[in-house]
Amino acid sequence: MTEEAKKISISVRGQGEDGSAIRDLEIDPGTEKKDILEALNLSNEFQLFRRKTNSLIEDGIDLYSTLDQYEKLEASMAATLGRAL
Repeated sequence: MTEEAKKISISVRGQGEDGSAIRDLEIDPGTEKKDILEALNLSNEFQLFRRKTNSLIEDGIDLYSTLDQYEKLEASMAATLGRAL
């Protein structure tokens, strides 16, 4: 028996008319952060944020086993704190 793809939604900050575009994806076992960024045509400079746990998604994690069906994520450019001297 094969596992069914999970459906997730990603709010991409900085895109769309209101500054945020919602993209729906289906993920399979073994899907990682890099696979989602590639599917959304986003650079590796983007971070994925898991709303449910208020945490960043790190590289190399199997998101299929981590995320729930219909879970919502946010994608945004990595923030840099401080200023150049």
